[in-house]
Formats: sequence, structure tokens, C-alpha cells
Amino acid sequence: MRSHGRVNRHPQPTAPARHPLQPRPSQGSGVSPRRTTLDTHVSNLYYIEYRYKEFLVAEDVKKGMRSPGDPLRGGMDLMVLSILAQERCYGYGIQQQVARASGGTVRLPAGTLYPLLHRLEAEGLISSRWDAATGRRRKWYALTSAGRRKLKLQASRWQSYAACLQVLLRPLIGESS
Repeated sequence: MRSHGRVNRHPQPTAPARHPLQPRPSQGSGVSPRRTTLDTHVSNLYYIEYRYKEFLVAEDVKKGMRSPGDPLRGGMDLMVLSILAQERCYGYGIQQQVARASGGTVRLPAGTLYPLLHRLEAEGLISSRWDAATGRRRKWYALTSAGRRKLKLQASRWQSYAACLQVLLRPLIGESS
């Protein structure tokens, strides 16, 4: 900037450049309809990508190219199916039984348990029924015959897996096992 033929050594600060999708200050509400639409599209793309990856993993599992999930996830399935093999139960009861059986070391939060129950039900491994016999309306889950077969298969696989881990960890934890 020049002022009267001299260079202005202290120019006034200018506002930082605005991103093209950032709302202009004069738009009233401050929310650009274009920005909201773009955010929605981006969110939808992330969701589609997430579901597509789930689909690919499921297809690989069906073809035998990949094992069905990590051991922890398979362990949670095994825990829930084992509890339901003993008796039908509702969600909170399953949480309590898992905590009791593990001495409080395994906690199964609702955000993990209910999606797991919905998935097991969609796979036909468990069935559900709403009931208010206990004085409160609850969704009770029970093991199906397909779930019982899956439980037997998973239990034998987990026994083999645990035996393998025991052999591998023996040098670290000692021969006491």
C-alpha cells in the first residue's frame, strides 16, 4: 500500500481467506445450504464405504478367504451364545451374566451387546420375543437350533485356539499351566 508516495510499513490486517464453501458473514443464519448438502453427501459416502467394506469382508468369509472377525468379536459371540444355551435371557441379564462369569473383567456395554444381538438374530442364530411376564416389557432372546450348532463349532475352535495360545505363552508365564 502506498500513501502519499511512501510505502506503508504497517498495513492493516486483512481477514483470512474464506473457503469457497464457508458461509459468507452476510448470509444471515450462518449456515450455507450448499455446505449442509455437501456435508450430507460426504457423510453418506463414508457410510456407503463402511458398509461396502463390511460386505467385502462378509463375502471373503463366505468364500473361506478370511476368518470371521477378530478373536475378541468371536469371543463375544461365543459368550452370548453360551449364556443363551443355558436359558433364554434379556439384554441386561446377558450383560450381568457375562460380568459375573468373568469376575467383572469383561464388560459388555449396551452399545456392543445390542448390535451383536441384532446381528446374531439376523443370522438366524438366536430368536427374540417381547414379553412383560416379569412386570416390565423386555425383549427376550433364545438360542435357535442353528445357533446351537454354531455354538458347538465355535466352542471347539476356541478350545483349539486357547490351547495354541497356552503353548505359545508357556515360556512367558511358566510351566504351571
